[in-house]
Amino acid sequence: MQKNTSVIISQGSEQANLNYDSLRKAVLALRAVNHRLRQEMIEFLQEREQTTVTDIYVKLRKIKNHIAYLIFMKKIYRKVLKK
Repeated sequence: MQKNTSVIISQGSEQANLNYDSLRKAVLALRAVNHRLRQEMIEFLQEREQTTVTDIYVKLRKIKNHIAYLIFMKKIYRKVLKK
């Protein structure tokens, strides 16, 4: 028994051929870039012809510090509300 790897969807006179393997690859790619930090990494890499891992690390560390600060402030805020 052969497994279907594509399907044709029709609506009126329009048709779309959906290939499951291609869709699966597209979904994985979208998941990979559907994150603000990853998008910033991609933008950072596109702005430079050459960069080093150290440059990327320094940039990300700055972002991580901001995230850590916001998480810390959220915890403080919750403690204040409980009082």
